[in-house]
Amino acid sequence: MGFLAFTAGLGGTATLQLSTPAAASACGALAMPVAATAPAQITAESAILSLVDGVERIDMRLAIDSETKETGLIVPVPATPKVTAGSLTDFTAIIKETSPIGVHKDIWWSRKPEPAPTTEPTGPAGPTGTGTPSAQAGRVQIGPLDVTVMEASNPKLLTDWLTKHKYALSDSVTPLLDHYAALGWSFVGIKLTSEIPMKGQLTPIRLEFPSKTLVYPMALAAGATTPQNLSVAIFSDHRQDVTFMSGQPVPQAVVTWARDVHASSLKSRGTYLTVVSLTFDDPATTVTDDLKFVPAATDDPVVTTVETYSYMVLFGIPIGWLLVGAVVTIGSTVAALAFIPTR
Repeated sequence: MGFLAFTAGLGGTATLQLSTPAAASACGALAMPVAATAPAQITAESAILSLVDGVERIDMRLAIDSETKETGLIVPVPATPKVTAGSLTDFTAIIKETSPIGVHKDIWWSRKPEPAPTTEPTGPAGPTGTGTPSAQAGRVQIGPLDVTVMEASNPKLLTDWLTKHKYALSDSVTPLLDHYAALGWSFVGIKLTSEIPMKGQLTPIRLEFPSKTLVYPMALAAGATTPQNLSVAIFSDHRQDVTFMSGQPVPQAVVTWARDVHASSLKSRGTYLTVVSLTFDDPATTVTDDLKFVPAATDDPVVTTVETYSYMVLFGIPIGWLLVGAVVTIGSTVAALAFIPTR
């Protein structure tokens, strides 16, 4: 049994009983009800980032696995954000934009292999919600999500929000909040509710706030006790690299896609799309700060290709070998005829 105590840097001190440790996601901290008997986990996290005319937009989509019907999520933001419902259409458009490019090859020297047995992958299903309400330093309902924006000028609002909903944070996450208090960041408190235990994708959320640099809140993930995985799609004028705010490199960050944007529906965000996959096997030691995205040295493309094959066979025999056999036969015949005396 643990306790949560905020330091004076958060503008006050509060103590909440913690029955079960709460997990941290890459974007913030899960806050479990004090009466919960099982923890919840963020099983997948993806985000779309863009910076246009000094305003950063983060579209965030999470998948959760929880045995409870209610839990909370805290997301730190550099400035007081405008919060609205995100769009599934944007995530779908990016999936289509980054679809593997087909490459066709003719195979002349082998037969088509026997297909191996496969199993169809299954994905989680969950509440998705729709709507376009917004909140700025206030409260808003987005589908099944009850969202409260808490300004940095009054950090005690966070302790009040936790107390009101009877939420508790894990001991590993609590000290990390001082990091954001010192920076003067705001907090977004999200109350997740469902008619049944929450499993699957949640409603996308859009955060918009003034910024000079593309950033993504990450420091709270250092309090996670399980590996953290994050996929970020960054729209800009050039290919982007990811570092920590301190400038240190991010371990296990892999660019999976980088290319000029082709879909006209996405070009309003930026003309170049970079997709980065980040894995933190041991968040306590590998997550040292929030993320920052900066222009890469080059705009070299990175794409995924899928190869398709046509097997050139005749009567079950690869045509390449048939041609070799024909050439050998003809050559042998010509050579034999060369030794036959002429009359």
